[in-house]
Formats: sequence, C-alpha cells, structure tokens
Amino acid sequence: MDYEKAYQKAYESQKTTQLVKQIITWDTEGQKVIGKVVAIEPFTDGRFTSEAKVYTLETNNGLVTCVLGEATDKQFLKEDPLGTLVAITFKGKKMLDDSRQCNIFDIQSFDHA
Repeated sequence: MDYEKAYQKAYESQKTTQLVKQIITWDTEGQKVIGKVVAIEPFTDGRFTSEAKVYTLETNNGLVTCVLGEATDKQFLKEDPLGTLVAITFKGKKMLDDSRQCNIFDIQSFDHA
C-alpha cells in the first residue's frame, strides 16, 4: 500500500481527522485565536487554585486548545460559548493585590457572514 497516496487522497477529500490539538500559550500581547468553540473540559493541572476550563476551538489551522483562567472562565461561561464563533485576543497580564498575576483577554463573539 502506498500510504502517502492514500493520505493525500483522504486529505484532499477532507476525510482526515486531526488527532493532536495545538496548545496555545498566552505569552505575546496582541496574540489572537479565532474560531468556533467545539469543546469545554475541566483543567486541573497547572497552578490554578480551583478547576479551570480548557477550551477547544476549531480554527483555520486545525484544532487548538487554550486555558483562559478562572476569572475569565466565570465571565465567559455565563455566555454559554459552546458552538460560538469567537476571537480571543491576549491583552497582557495584570498583577493582583496578593502578588499573583492574571491574564487579561478581549473576547468577541461574531456571526458567520
């Protein structure tokens, strides 16, 4: 079997499945992720004091995952973002009174035109 040809044929007919998601880390102010929220799952790793969420977005570059943090989760989840088209822009970090840092995001939802 010629695996390369089989893959090309499947890829061209959009019959492939992305198995590994790209993980987005927020480190550059102005960094943006645009896509459709397709999954929201618990995230208990890392340095969060309680359970945060990991969001999976379908983007032009495939599936990506990102963690926005507990404070953003509280606001974002009120909007029930599952299935929503969003543009998430990283606006930098803010120092909290207790010497911890918090990521700041601008999150816009939009309709498919």
